Amino acid sequence: MPEPRSDAIFFDLDETLIDDDFNYESSIKATSEAISRASGRVSPSSVEQAYRKYSSTYWGAMIGVLVAPSGSNRLEDIRRHVWTEALKMAGDPDPSIVGVALLAYEIARRENPVLYPETNATLARLQPHFKLGVITNGDLDQQQPKLDATDLPRWFQSITTPDCGYMKPQVEIFDIALNSLNTMADRAVFVGDSIVWDVAGANDAGIYSVWINRAGVRRSDDDPIPDAEIDSLNGLDEIVFG
Repeated sequence: MPEPRSDAIFFDLDETLIDDDFNYESSIKATSEAISRASGRVSPSSVEQAYRKYSSTYWGAMIGVLVAPSGSNRLEDIRRHVWTEALKMAGDPDPSIVGVALLAYEIARRENPVLYPETNATLARLQPHFKLGVITNGDLDQQQPKLDATDLPRWFQSITTPDCGYMKPQVEIFDIALNSLNTMADRAVFVGDSIVWDVAGANDAGIYSVWINRAGVRRSDDDPIPDAEIDSLNGLDEIVFG
């Protein structure tokens, strides 16, 4: 096997190593059903429709900004805001029902995280040759249960989250991650699924950016340009050992 070009490889977590869409979809349905039972005034379908509509609008407004539209980047605050507004749209703004929503959603999101089929095999091939780290925009209290349930921590020497005071695409979170592995930007690779947060952040930090584009999305002319693009983690070997 050729000598690697880099010392360290960093990964995004959700939609890069973990198939978070699967858990997200099931969590919305489970929470909507719990809300309907507790409320008695709204149907699961009306809650689900309202949540999807408001959540899509909210997260769309997050693109390109460093402070969440609701005024706080804390995941707990964002979830409270989104469920509050969604329940208003659905027809039940009762604060006690918002509490039901937050608890049900938190429980559901912690259950059954699913790795992509190639995740463990890829990390096992890379670990003998590279220092490995995670850089995620999920708070540690959100991500730690997923990490533990999937046994991913065994592969990584560092996990950097917004608990450090920054989030992607801010350069500072990448700098903190680099320091955690005692490596330099020009000797590191970052792999992530988001053009806006992952590719843009890595590019700005001077780190080789790899866009994992599983869905075959077309990049627009205004999007940041990744240094490399792959459709699964299986394509990473050729890049880092090439």
